[in-house]
Amino acid sequence: MNLLALRYFCEVARCGNVTEVSRRLHVSQPAVSKSIHGLEAELNCTLLTHTSAGMELTEKGELFYEKASAALDLLDEGQRLIAPSPLASAKTLRIVSFVRFDFLPELYLAFQKRYPEISLEIRHATYRTILKEHEYDVAILPDSCLSSHQDSVFLLEDEFMLAVPGTHPLADRDQVTLEEVKNEPFVAMDLNFPARQYLEKICRQAGFQPVITMECDEFSTYTRFVQAGYGLSLVSTLSSLRLTDQVRFLHISSPRCSRMIYLAWPSSRSGYPAPRTFVNFCRDYVKQFL
Repeated sequence: MNLLALRYFCEVARCGNVTEVSRRLHVSQPAVSKSIHGLEAELNCTLLTHTSAGMELTEKGELFYEKASAALDLLDEGQRLIAPSPLASAKTLRIVSFVRFDFLPELYLAFQKRYPEISLEIRHATYRTILKEHEYDVAILPDSCLSSHQDSVFLLEDEFMLAVPGTHPLADRDQVTLEEVKNEPFVAMDLNFPARQYLEKICRQAGFQPVITMECDEFSTYTRFVQAGYGLSLVSTLSSLRLTDQVRFLHISSPRCSRMIYLAWPSSRSGYPAPRTFVNFCRDYVKQFL
């Protein structure tokens, strides 16, 4: 009996939606469906049926799910017990961040204070960075950078605002639509950064291609260019948003400007306690920003 098919079956049984399971596990929807159909053929019975609300367990499916989920729980517990990298012996936890949020240094310090036995090794990544599983333990990244070779959990939603010079005609507004600034020049991060990819994507959704007049790789640099009138910019609310007379930050009412930030780790090390401890710590820590 295929262990992966059992996992797919149990996940669909829990959430009742094949599409959601394929998104969560970063596998194709046909692959999930094919695995479950193969399991049903092997058992010679129907485990799940389609309804208007999604997928529901049949009577036999409920009986099988109870035993299958219990078996998978026992296997996961066994994996945790023999995991070669227990928290107590972990020396270094390698963190790769694709985002540069203001609160991250404080998060790292708070984790280090709680778990002094684990040293953090932190580096920044760009849009083009290819993560090799032997080179990192946990990554902090937008959904656009997720890989099929990773397990992940949602961390938070990052809203973008429009930065305009204090002298701009829109500076006194609380919110704007992107369509209103389609003829304006933009200052942006360079092509190596996910934020630049997001700017181009969201502008296309608004019906235009942004004209980039200045590229840079630091938040403080491009806000200075906005201040000097070189163009407008999209700025993450989790970066340094300081309302001044020189630069104003406006909410964008349409299209919705936000990205989903995830914590991800190599699928091959899902049972390791140290990365999981960091993930759980991060999820608790960011609740103050939600």
